[in-house]
Amino acid sequence: MSIFNEIFKEKQQRQVKIPKIRLTWMKTITIALCFIIDIADYFGLAIPYLGDIADIFLILMLTKYFGKDAWIANTIQSIEILPGADILPLSIIAALILLYGEYKKTRPQL
Repeated sequence: MSIFNEIFKEKQQRQVKIPKIRLTWMKTITIALCFIIDIADYFGLAIPYLGDIADIFLILMLTKYFGKDAWIANTIQSIEILPGADILPLSIIAALILLYGEYKKTRPQL
């Protein structure tokens, strides 16, 4: 019986637990806003000054709720201000970078 116990213990140790990303409501809303603003850029928010105001607003929200961790996402998001860059899905890329950063914080160190 002890061999089976050892095999069972070894099997339990090999199982990888997937960490849960802990996001507050405001962080979740901010990431959802990244997707919404990027989709809105395709459907008419690309008006020269109106779209830029929305992009700057999103940069400020990312900074407020993610702090120093959002510097890469803010750099990518600031490219949206350039004329013609509204075609690129930069807000979605910024949101994915933020989600990866939150995942990296909760991931167990090996």
